[in-house]
Amino acid sequence: MKRFFPLILLLNNGVFAQNIDTARQFPIVEITSTRLSRFAIGQQQMGVDSSALKTFDTQNLADLIQNLTPLSIRAYGVGLANVASRGLASRHTALIWNGLNIQNSLTGAADLSVIEVGTVERANVKLGGSSALFGGGAMGGAIFLDNIIENTKGFSGSVGLNAGNFGLFGQQIKLKMGNENAAGQIRVSHQKALNNFEFRDVSSFGKPIKKAENAAFEKLNITNSLLFNLGKNRFLKINNWFTDINRQIPPTMTSRVDSARQLEQTFRSVAEFSGPLSINGFLQSNLPIFKARIGYFNEKLNYESDVVSNSENNIHTLIAETETVFNWNEKRSLRLGINYTNNKTFGNNLGDIDHQRNRFSAFASQIFEFKKMKFAANIRQEVVDNQLVPFVFSLGFERAISRKPQTISLRGSFSRNYNLPALNDLYWNILGNPNLKAESGFSGELGIDFLKNNAHSDAKLGVTLFALQTNNWIQWAPQSGSSWTPSNLKKVLSRGVELTFKNQLKLNNQITLKTYFNYQLSRATEVGDSLNLQLLYTPIHAGSAGISLIYKHFYVNYYQNASSKRRMAGDFTKPFTLANTTLGYSFLIHKYRLNTALQITNIWNADYEVIRFYAQPRRRFEGQLNLIF
Repeated sequence: MKRFFPLILLLNNGVFAQNIDTARQFPIVEITSTRLSRFAIGQQQMGVDSSALKTFDTQNLADLIQNLTPLSIRAYGVGLANVASRGLASRHTALIWNGLNIQNSLTGAADLSVIEVGTVERANVKLGGSSALFGGGAMGGAIFLDNIIENTKGFSGSVGLNAGNFGLFGQQIKLKMGNENAAGQIRVSHQKALNNFEFRDVSSFGKPIKKAENAAFEKLNITNSLLFNLGKNRFLKINNWFTDINRQIPPTMTSRVDSARQLEQTFRSVAEFSGPLSINGFLQSNLPIFKARIGYFNEKLNYESDVVSNSENNIHTLIAETETVFNWNEKRSLRLGINYTNNKTFGNNLGDIDHQRNRFSAFASQIFEFKKMKFAANIRQEVVDNQLVPFVFSLGFERAISRKPQTISLRGSFSRNYNLPALNDLYWNILGNPNLKAESGFSGELGIDFLKNNAHSDAKLGVTLFALQTNNWIQWAPQSGSSWTPSNLKKVLSRGVELTFKNQLKLNNQITLKTYFNYQLSRATEVGDSLNLQLLYTPIHAGSAGISLIYKHFYVNYYQNASSKRRMAGDFTKPFTLANTTLGYSFLIHKYRLNTALQITNIWNADYEVIRFYAQPRRRFEGQLNLIF
């Protein structure tokens, strides 16, 4: 851990030791993938505004997703937290960081509980199948996290503290520096807690209130972003992200206390070049835009326990990707690209043998406009270890009908998608199944959006109908005796409806009121199941709502999220609803601004379970101070 921190600081210092060419201007630049904004036509997309990101700055990504989107979180107590989109499994939602997928290749999923919201400057969610755009793993949706470097000349930054009950204490510092040639920023965050929260033990007689044991954690996050102006609208952006997490693993309500703990170290780095290609015959304004990305991820995970065998795993991932976008005019664009991904892993759960997977894919996208309708077509073919995986595609359309001050927008999409087996599924000691097939299926949606915009209000209401079919669904199940192995056992059908609403109302020059509502009904069942049972851990109903009042330098937020019951093996959890609030005030101290906030999580002290017999905290308090200079 210690060797990374000075290295990143040296990188920052080295950038700004250059001579400044005052004749060159450094414009506001965001080098991010155009795939989400331009080529995902017809699909439901949701953005998280900057004020919401600041509210959840010291919390994890699972908290943000649960409170601000219709997606459901599968939280195993205060440890592992996965996300599920439109009734599919957690491995079917991709996590895209600065243009590259960072899903864990060993498990196939991403743990949102270890990702601190403050490590990124922008977050977006896209629902529905999009393997043609983002590769395998995006069968049900995708979450996008981006680091954005602002056009800040000179030096600025912020320092913060947060503290709460159950021994929580954290510190954050963020520094920014820039000139005409380059810009950079670094953020360091450290949090530590005993985490001996109170919970109701529903497994014991009388359901007594107890305190969590063996639940402490310590987390370090370091993110670093560099942006270089290479001239002629060409830029190089480098993002680094280092995490060091030491957390105890609390027992379930029915297990004896164990001193289990998990040590995780992750280093991720992505470099991206972006700029126009000079090709004879193209007008200056229509030059193709070329992007090249290369990413390297190193993930180490050690699990220690008194009860089960210790586990050590190490995952190396190398990704190289290029794409070129030809903008023929405002109505037509073509995108062509290739991607190479190498996953290499070893650990004592995999027979102490190195396992690796090589993936090569070629993709293309076309958008065009015809009679006021926008269309998008995306295709991708991937070869994995010299074997073809299913050819995937997506087709989408949008049609806007404007009747000022209202706009009605019709949209729809249809796609074929796939997902590769995780390396654990293939190579786990004795139990893995190297003959597993890739999951594949189809996804479709139809939606209508109502938008109203005037000087005082900005509102949007969306209704979406969706259906997804997944073949060769991978499931771990007992095969002989008590041995569990994975097999392509199922065909799953998920269908439902989503409602989204958001509105920003300016009551006057000093008061702003924001409201939102998200709801998802998802009926996910196995095809041929005579009982028509909902899939395990998947709620039929999930939603969230919120209100935010801003008056001058004071604000108050109230969030409410809810989930229907979830089916376990032979049992159900109870439905639950949770409420959280934040009160904040900002004021000036000389030339500096001090932001203060008080957060209350689970205001009404609800007792609930997401997964059976995994303890969840009751009411918690957290105070925050942040000085901006």
